[in-house]
Amino acid sequence: MTTYNAKDLIEQAQMLADLQNSDFISWKENMMFLDNAWADLYQQIINHGDKSFLKTFSFEGERCELPRDFYQLQYVCYNDGLNEVPINRKAKTSLTGGPFYDLVEDEIVIYNRMNSLRKVVVYYYPVRDSITYAADDQKIGAIDGNIIDVCDKNVLYRN
Repeated sequence: MTTYNAKDLIEQAQMLADLQNSDFISWKENMMFLDNAWADLYQQIINHGDKSFLKTFSFEGERCELPRDFYQLQYVCYNDGLNEVPINRKAKTSLTGGPFYDLVEDEIVIYNRMNSLRKVVVYYYPVRDSITYAADDQKIGAIDGNIIDVCDKNVLYRN
């Protein structure tokens, strides 16, 4: 497993900007580079199927509002406690058969529900946290619940 710390992410962002040995960039630009590098890394984590950030919710019935932190869908299935039966995404031409799911605005909708006794389980990735570090020296106790990494005087923490 690859691990990254604050220094690695900042250096990667500066290398991408071709500014590694430059004092020309501001703190705000540094934060933008850092957060963009984290956004790219988060999407790569999702694309490779890593389950570190995966969340679930379940519901009964034919529709359910998506959680506020919903970012990207991974998998939808029926679950009776013992078995999982996958539910496929509804194609534009799907009129019969099923069951199918679709995302409509801020809801997930199940069409041609197979068995009302089974709950529907949705696996999804949440919206990523943005990360930053303070421009001024910080007391670690003031932000200790959200600390990700410490590098010299820089404390990287979750917003």
